[in-house]
Amino acid sequence: MKSDVSSNGAFVEGERAYEETTEEDTNLSFTPKIPKTPISIFISITSRCNQTCKHCAVYSDSFDYGPELTTEQWLGFIDEIERVKILRVKISGGEPFVREDIFEILDALYKKPLRFSINSNATLIDEKRAKRLSGYNKKMDDIMVSL
Repeated sequence: MKSDVSSNGAFVEGERAYEETTEEDTNLSFTPKIPKTPISIFISITSRCNQTCKHCAVYSDSFDYGPELTTEQWLGFIDEIERVKILRVKISGGEPFVREDIFEILDALYKKPLRFSINSNATLIDEKRAKRLSGYNKKMDDIMVSL
């Protein structure tokens, strides 16, 4: 692969750029770059569920989760996710499919430069919803089904 030196002294190889090191630099330990925002987030879009599984933290938890965000609030949050360059979103609940606006939320995520996945008990995914979900296959990594 061809290597060149850019005007700022960095070595450029293919699509990667490496800064030139000096003898002093070689004595330093490697310090990884830490992203300014998380790479991925886990969001609970509802605390409601159509099941009462004893093993579930949402069901067994007596914590008051308060009111759910509205559709408009979730859509604004999704815009913020894009603005801060989060790359992966894991959607959970409760049960995400109890929300009447779940596909509006998923449509908004699908339009963003990110990937997503869903945690669900899958009891509310009928054939019509399954076909709709299959349309997200280019950006949806998986649907994890809780048993």
